Amino acid sequence: MPRILIVGSPWLEFIAELLRGQGCEVTRISPRKHSSYLSEIAHHEIVYGEYLMNASRPMKIAKCLGKTTVMHIIGTDGFRFADEKYSLPWLSWVLGLKMTDHILYADGNLARLIGFPGKVIPYPIDTGLFVKQEYDGEKRDVLYYVPDARAYYRPEWIVNYARDNPQLKITVLGNLCTDNIPRNIVIAPLVERHQMPQIYARHRQLIRMTTHDAAYPRMLYEALRCGLDVIWNGKRVTGIPREMMPEYFVRKFSEYVLASQ
Repeated sequence: MPRILIVGSPWLEFIAELLRGQGCEVTRISPRKHSSYLSEIAHHEIVYGEYLMNASRPMKIAKCLGKTTVMHIIGTDGFRFADEKYSLPWLSWVLGLKMTDHILYADGNLARLIGFPGKVIPYPIDTGLFVKQEYDGEKRDVLYYVPDARAYYRPEWIVNYARDNPQLKITVLGNLCTDNIPRNIVIAPLVERHQMPQIYARHRQLIRMTTHDAAYPRMLYEALRCGLDVIWNGKRVTGIPREMMPEYFVRKFSEYVLASQ
């Protein structure tokens, strides 16, 4: 089986585990560790990148070294690609995509936003990690996610919602980037993947409000498995798509990427 280098965040350790289960030798590095690109890429046959904006540079290096390249496009990739069309970063991303052998999309809406041919494979849910846990303390009412200041995550929505519902105890995971925060909002720092089940256990409901309905936000289905009521863009989420299951990712990745080696 081929040796695979994953360039991405610690959240991709679960994908590394799945691929190791198929007999692949897998290493993961951060996209920001530029000094290790050449040596790491040289010792692997496949280079798999997460986030177009962070991984297009190592994808270009890998292609120049004759490696098989895989880019997995997620929600914020598609939004930024569409918003920054014809900018200098956009031109660099286009070059990176042109040099990529296998483009994977989290859903079909992203494929239409980006416009390059590829296959739809959602990111899988870690069904072993994300299970309902008991919590004896007082639960907070709402969990909301704002990882950065970009408008995609609609930080203004949760501020207005908190003002309209002062009786609710709301946790914002990330940062609202404003000083005018209602008293019933608590800001919590982003945490590692293995800590998220404990975060979910302390809340009754997850609300995600985004500017696009593209992709399968993994957080929705993690929270659902952990027993939360889940609302996405005003609609209740009641089931987990089969495409989010680990076995689906393994099967499709094997068909689209590993079988071509």
